[in-house]
Amino acid sequence: METPTLTTDRLRLRPFADTDAEALFALQSDAHQLRYWDDPPWTDPARAARFIAACRTMADEGSGVRLLLERKDGGTFVGWCALTGHDPRHHTASLTLCLAEDASGHGFATEAADALLDWGFATLDLNRVQAEADTRNLACARVLDKLGFVREGTLREDCVVDGFVTDSSVHGLLRRDRDRGRTSGADRTPGGADEAPSPFAAKPTLVGDLVTLRPVTAEDADVLDRVVREDDEIAVLTGSVHDSTAPLPATDPQRLREIYGAWAVADDRLVLAVLDNVDGSVVGEVVLNDWDSGNRSCGFRTFVGAAGRGRGLGTEATRLVVEHGLGSMGLHRIRLEVYDTNPRARHVYEKVGFVHEGTGREALLLDGRWVDVHFMAVLADPAVSP
Repeated sequence: METPTLTTDRLRLRPFADTDAEALFALQSDAHQLRYWDDPPWTDPARAARFIAACRTMADEGSGVRLLLERKDGGTFVGWCALTGHDPRHHTASLTLCLAEDASGHGFATEAADALLDWGFATLDLNRVQAEADTRNLACARVLDKLGFVREGTLREDCVVDGFVTDSSVHGLLRRDRDRGRTSGADRTPGGADEAPSPFAAKPTLVGDLVTLRPVTAEDADVLDRVVREDDEIAVLTGSVHDSTAPLPATDPQRLREIYGAWAVADDRLVLAVLDNVDGSVVGEVVLNDWDSGNRSCGFRTFVGAAGRGRGLGTEATRLVVEHGLGSMGLHRIRLEVYDTNPRARHVYEKVGFVHEGTGREALLLDGRWVDVHFMAVLADPAVSP
């Protein structure tokens, strides 16, 4: 099978080269970006060279293709996509997408997958393409929905990564569904005029009695990383680790600055630094993300370091951003998850108006024991929400 080179308005999809190993390893070793992946982050740079060699073997065997994604204007690495498990007897294959953190939220996944699917249905004569996603990965589910995939079921406890058990959703796209969507004009060009404008494009500064919330900058990355590392609770209470006594993995400061710099202008999330009004110091962050435009809803997460706890800063920061989301941004629903080990945060959320909607049993393995996660949400006032 010949590995193609494809182009879109903004991207080039091409075969991997040996020189791509460094960028590939940076992506596949990013624990945060791969938090929903079915394999632990890479720790050995040699994995990248083996992956690239496997891409060529896969093409030679005719079982699939993996393509690197890069920007046409400058060649910036975006990520990779693949059609694998090609079965010519049944005319099927599986779709995989993996994007770098700073490339997320710009429609690149949809744009790249759309081009690869066109190639697959035409060149490989596919009738069906399947994709699987961690059920927590709402952003991936939205991309698949835009591409025309239909959610077909759930694989319970399908993956165990570093002792953490997760479910996977199964999505399928048939040739006739894709053809029908094209004929009816159901497709949407990524970033096109027919997409609803993102309410996250505006980056406000919100001022309260105790805190000020302002848009993050790349320079905030160093401070926020230090806040997390100097606090014994944040990583544990947010479910970011499985061993409360283990040191946090090292981060690349420049890479973290690039991520925060991208978040500062991203139109798929609102990331605000929490400043203590007493001295102007950065003590944490609040985030609205995982936007569901059709249902006018999004997710919420936050952390406040030890210097800002116990004085009501977290409560006011949460209230400010929630009121902004349900008010100025026109959202109808804001949802969050909080682990059973963090009753203090749950109390804050309840004070702000979040309501407990359900419990995910044994969702986190921490220090050898299972911890439940609670799902909460707050709705806009029906008297003022259209």
